[in-house]
Amino acid sequence: MRRYLSLKEIQEEEVNILKKTLIFLNENNIKYYIFAGTFLGAVRHSGFIPWDDDIDLCMVREEYDKLIKVLSKNAKIADDIFAIGYEIGNSDWPYIKIVNKNIFVDLSIKHDKNLWIDLFPLDNVVLEDKRFFKKWYKMKLNYVRKCEDLYDYKPLYNNMLKRIVRKVYLLMLRTISMDNYVNKYISFCSKYKNDTGFLFCHWLQNSNQYICRNELIDKTYKFEGLNVNGLKDYDKILTRFYGDYMKIPSEEERRTHEFKAWYNYEE
Repeated sequence: MRRYLSLKEIQEEEVNILKKTLIFLNENNIKYYIFAGTFLGAVRHSGFIPWDDDIDLCMVREEYDKLIKVLSKNAKIADDIFAIGYEIGNSDWPYIKIVNKNIFVDLSIKHDKNLWIDLFPLDNVVLEDKRFFKKWYKMKLNYVRKCEDLYDYKPLYNNMLKRIVRKVYLLMLRTISMDNYVNKYISFCSKYKNDTGFLFCHWLQNSNQYICRNELIDKTYKFEGLNVNGLKDYDKILTRFYGDYMKIPSEEERRTHEFKAWYNYEE
């Protein structure tokens, strides 16, 4: 009988993935930073936000390209830990996921198969370019919709009109192959090749969540007992990302991926 992992067990396994990933990155002289909720968790809790169920890392595009070059030769990180992503030729994801092949997951969109941590590139962005952000958001939304279609995720709409509109929308998206689409999406997100002074992760939700180049100063933080690399000016960055980041949100405001996970064996 399948035994699902508790949230604490999921977090422990993700820390294990993180530990092996950091060894790999250090061995290959690739600089990273803890990011998003993981950064907030390190500052506010010295580890996971108590209800959180994932780990995020980031790195500037130059370091990310170095990583892609290494992983394209061998995607194995350690033991049963592997990297997947479009740019290394083994996934549709437009960034890198580090996964444990021995732990399965079950999400509403059947895109992930194994327990993961995320690793995002930070790309140059011109904050005043409003057209960029509008097109970026539309392209990201289209990518999610293509995944819904490709991986057979069918949300239940009570409204018949919404069902019809969604069906037509997906049919239009099918005219572009996933391979073609992801390639265009990555190219678009990395369109600014020169140093603009600002960096942006294309998988975030808010265009205000940018990092200034002059904020790329290292500081060591504690995360679940590990020494991890982060950005020194945490107060300025986390305030920009989350506002009053030290305030604990209500239960209704807390967000997780809401997935089940289990080891790759049947009891």
